[in-house]
Amino acid sequence: MKEHGPPSMLQSAFYGYSAGAVYFILALVTNIAISRLLGARVLGEYYFVITVNTVITNFASLGIGLSNTTFLARKEHGPAEMHAVSLVYSLLLGATAIGLFFLAKAFLPALHLTVSLAHLSVAVIVLPFTIYARYWNSMMIGLDRIASLSLVLTAASILWNALTLAAVFMGYGLPALFGAWFIYLVIQAAAMALMMRREGGPLRCAPSLLWKSLSFGFRGNLGEVATELWKKLDVFLVYTWCGAEQVGYYSVALTMVDKYLQATIPVRMAITPKIAGHEREESLLLTARASRLILAFSLAAAVFLALFAWHAIFILYGSAFLLSVTPFRILLAGSSVLTVAVVLSICFIGQLKRPGLLSLLAWINVALNCVFCMILVPSFGIAGAALSTSVTCILGTAFVVYLFHRITAVPLRSLLVVQREDLAALKDVIASFKKKRVS
Repeated sequence: MKEHGPPSMLQSAFYGYSAGAVYFILALVTNIAISRLLGARVLGEYYFVITVNTVITNFASLGIGLSNTTFLARKEHGPAEMHAVSLVYSLLLGATAIGLFFLAKAFLPALHLTVSLAHLSVAVIVLPFTIYARYWNSMMIGLDRIASLSLVLTAASILWNALTLAAVFMGYGLPALFGAWFIYLVIQAAAMALMMRREGGPLRCAPSLLWKSLSFGFRGNLGEVATELWKKLDVFLVYTWCGAEQVGYYSVALTMVDKYLQATIPVRMAITPKIAGHEREESLLLTARASRLILAFSLAAAVFLALFAWHAIFILYGSAFLLSVTPFRILLAGSSVLTVAVVLSICFIGQLKRPGLLSLLAWINVALNCVFCMILVPSFGIAGAALSTSVTCILGTAFVVYLFHRITAVPLRSLLVVQREDLAALKDVIASFKKKRVS
């Protein structure tokens, strides 16, 4: 008999991990192709433009994604309403950002930027599509449609990587890569809009919901912006002080760490609607379990990857990119700990309704990372950038854990140390999936 109802946290995570494995392999193959065929300088320029788009998307989205996830998970509003909100803000905020950029474009040469203005234009022009994709993902998480989200993200990943590989082998360099990116974003947005229309039906939205979504989301968005800026600040400073080629080497380390961290995305997608939608006591228990499990897996994976980092980069990227090994190992140390802060932040926003506190902590981390980078990058280059980021990851996570413990009274051991019941639950999930495969 077919079961209905929402999947469990571990089942949802399994769906996500299945899609994540496909995404990881495709993205790795594409990154290796760009690195080997186009070289470190072109890779650095490409990665820098993608980074600029990611940071501006975080700024420009104004936290509407947080409102989508929270309102849908708590069933305060329906998918048709939140989809209408998302479409309005995607177009409005994207168009505003594009307009502001082209108004300021005449003054940018006076800043003596090392990046091409044409490349910066690409990062800005695609903003309506990247903002909408962020909103769409947040709606699917709020609806707890993790299996469908994983399927769409897998298909989108296949499309993007196929277009990117085709662009690489065409031999037209950066223009072909940016063209492939634009085509992918247009196709992805159209597919996402059609799918959400089926999910929610005809669009409808009261004007008051536009303001409510903006008011709630903006408070949390300040923290999201700070977190993204904190994670990407080193790229901007390395590009400024060391040039595109060093960004190319550094991007290999960052890309591999990013793929490592993406292994935690299925867990985050699975727990977000449950933490936001359950009662406080149950939500805190779920948060504590997710925190200690994700820390254990992250640390184990980080140790394994650090041991074989030299061999992996040499085999995959070649001897030319061995400069990426040291920053990769350093970044692993901070990233493995950061996974705990990511889980706790979901509870801070979705359950405890304390987005402002996280925003304050995130901006403190930005300031610290900026100071450390200014001290370390000029002397130690990309290794200094990696060390600065890792140190602030560890310090920031330690403070978030302490605050969560003080506010909720959840014991530190429950947040950080795997319990016997966790192992039993994992065994049960594995056994249930084996039983399904046999049947």
